[in-house]
Amino acid sequence: MEEQSEIMQDITALEQDELPGFPGMAFDLLVRCYDRGEDEQCIEGCQYVLSTYSISDVLSMKLCILIAMSSKDWHVAEHYRKRAEHLYAILFNELSEKAKSFAF
Repeated sequence: MEEQSEIMQDITALEQDELPGFPGMAFDLLVRCYDRGEDEQCIEGCQYVLSTYSISDVLSMKLCILIAMSSKDWHVAEHYRKRAEHLYAILFNELSEKAKSFAF
């Protein structure tokens, strides 16, 4: 059996605790991973959270941005940048619609 990377061990430990704020805590771990220059682990963890959990569009956007910033492959980075941009547009439009409903 293949040994898990350090970030995946950390994420698995968080999962086992079954804490309600797990996705946000996992994101914090991934940001620290990125800050340490552990790009491959950062990408692995981000992709795991994106593919395993039903998370908010905001968190999905942030994870896509982390992958785009971490990837040395231009095509991968561009794919996730576009995905983040698409999520941003959705969120912006939703907020604009909500703001209109509060107009006097």
